[in-house]
Amino acid sequence: MSIEFAAERASVTKDTNRRMIADGTPPAYRFRGQIRIALEDIDAAMRPLR
Repeated sequence: MSIEFAAERASVTKDTNRRMIADGTPPAYRFRGQIRIALEDIDAAMRPLR
């Protein structure tokens, strides 16, 4: 999914999502010049702490 869609799904801003990608959580992939994030990875990154 795109950075914008992932940010919306995680209820964070696009800038926050970009910072998370830079930290490596969630992993991101470049596909045809665009950055993509797997749905499972964004869900795993946003799970509760408990």
